[in-house]
Amino acid sequence: MESSKKKKNVILLTVECLRADRIGTFGYEKKTTPNLDELFKRGLLFSRAYSASSWTAPCINALLTSTYPFMYDGDVTMNKRTSIAEVLRNNGYTTIGLPFHAYLSSFFGYDKGFDTFKDGIKEKGNTKEIDSNSEALKYKIRRYIRMKFYKFDKLFSAKEKSILYKIWTSVKILRIGLVISKIALLDKRKKYPKMGERLNKEILSLLKNAHQPFFLWAHYLDTHPPFLPPKNFSRDIGMLSKIIVNVKQRIAMFENKEDAFKPKDLEKLSNLFDMEVEYLDFWIKNLMGELDYLGLLKDTYVIITADHGTQFLEHGRIHNELELYQELVHVPLFIMGPGIPCKEIELPVSHIDVSPTILDLLNINKPMGLLGKSLLNNGMNDRGGIGVFCEEGQSERGEAFQTEPGIIKLNKESMKIAYITKNRSYIFRNNGEDELYDLIKDPRERNNIINEEREMAEKCLEKIKEHLKEITYKGKSKEIVNIKRAIKKLRYGKGRI
Repeated sequence: MESSKKKKNVILLTVECLRADRIGTFGYEKKTTPNLDELFKRGLLFSRAYSASSWTAPCINALLTSTYPFMYDGDVTMNKRTSIAEVLRNNGYTTIGLPFHAYLSSFFGYDKGFDTFKDGIKEKGNTKEIDSNSEALKYKIRRYIRMKFYKFDKLFSAKEKSILYKIWTSVKILRIGLVISKIALLDKRKKYPKMGERLNKEILSLLKNAHQPFFLWAHYLDTHPPFLPPKNFSRDIGMLSKIIVNVKQRIAMFENKEDAFKPKDLEKLSNLFDMEVEYLDFWIKNLMGELDYLGLLKDTYVIITADHGTQFLEHGRIHNELELYQELVHVPLFIMGPGIPCKEIELPVSHIDVSPTILDLLNINKPMGLLGKSLLNNGMNDRGGIGVFCEEGQSERGEAFQTEPGIIKLNKESMKIAYITKNRSYIFRNNGEDELYDLIKDPRERNNIINEEREMAEKCLEKIKEHLKEITYKGKSKEIVNIKRAIKKLRYGKGRI
């Protein structure tokens, strides 16, 4: 794609939990994204883009490596995979990573290939010190307490464990309330600028002095729970109300107590999310204006997407990371820059196609380990009848972290794979409770038609069989060969089709 002798820059902006149907361009009736809506007219918009999973680590891993989550034993750290940052650095690019997220930290190898990497973890000599304000610290504390609790689990009777669990839950709820209250109070006093503002300052300070060509990846966290938009974006919702509804959300997320949510609570929570989206929209406009002022846009490709979506009880859960429904995997994807046409592509595409597209834009050969295809013209010609795959492997929240420090690993026994085409979504579950939805007549996936469309279901199962064989072979792992057990379970009978 690149024709000029001067190498072009690349900026990849990823956003937490930004589901596609909450954006005006995708049909949302509220005016939450006026700036993104205008921006999306200036380049290539993929209106049927899908993340490779439903939560941050496997989604971003697939985005940066063009591999599927269940490859390499389901290890979704960067330990065994090649990052786009490595490829670009080897081709003379300055690489900058600004995730500021526990799951995307150097603790899990996400600094691989980056010259500059900021995640809230401070380097001190040959060791890594956790910043007291970082998400990484919160993750470490949670994991430490959880592991300690599991070690002493066998020492108590069922009744004693029930009492201890109630005490632990009460302490956790109190802690959640105190943390959310602290953030809200700091915001009111304007002592705690939110992520959009802080991240933009970090991006611009680094790019002003960055050696070109550069590749910059930045991850916006504002639309991740808890939803605490700044006061000037919080219309008709007071501070106390914000705190209460966010505490209820956290209880629902971690204790599976969605019944605690009343319709008014759900409406407030949804409105708070919209306000966070509006806040994010403002700061992306701010960033684009500053980049234009610095003269960088004329020589830079900008890619905007989300890691995954979120839930507001569409399928009975709040912000559930364990499913593969549309509200969790359908995400925006936009590319603009020199020579990029202004048009919309309605064919299904995947996050695993983003890194090969970047390399195609820069005329850099794609390494063999990257599975996706370029989203430019030549790469789109053979996509008419092709669907995309999304993968998840947890039976409960946090299961992927219960192996060993520094590893995030999906469990093949909890495997779920969605195969999504232009008009159907098939969700395979290792427990046999598969689902099939007509996305034209039933875009909210309320009516499972697997018994009515047996022939279509069989075709989708065949696609998933082929997909599992491909990732088993290309993942080159000994343990993942056991996925063949899952393939054998794709039979017709015993509760399946």
